[in-house]
Formats: sequence, C-alpha cells, structure tokens
Amino acid sequence: LDRCRPIYETLPGWGVDITHVRTFADLPQRAREYVARVEELGSGPDTGGIPASYISVGPRRDQTIHRRPL
Repeated sequence: LDRCRPIYETLPGWGVDITHVRTFADLPQRAREYVARVEELGSGPDTGGIPASYISVGPRRDQTIHRRPL
C-alpha cells in the first residue's frame, strides 16, 4: 500500500435542494450524471460498474429514490 496513490475526481455539483425529489428523472441533470459516474466506477474498470438501486436525498426514510429492485 505504500506505493498506492489516490486518484481524485471532481464532479460539478447541482446547487439546489433535492430533499423533495422522489424520482430519478426529477433529479437535476448534474445529480443524475453524478449517480451515473458512481455506478460506472462501481467496483473496477473491468466490471461494467454497479447499478444504484437506492439513492438517498435526505436523512428521512421517505427521502429515498427507489430506482430499481435489488
């Protein structure tokens, strides 16, 4: 691990409150792009990524977007 170096990637933010959003389509474009990038990075370059089934938009249980079944 001594030779490992982190790779930082900066993505643009969306700058608006999303705590009221309940569908993926209603997220701001940049938020959807952020989720897509996280999915893409998933578990490595050779895996094709891991889909996001649930997206939290706030601290409460009802502030969750259910995107696809587990």
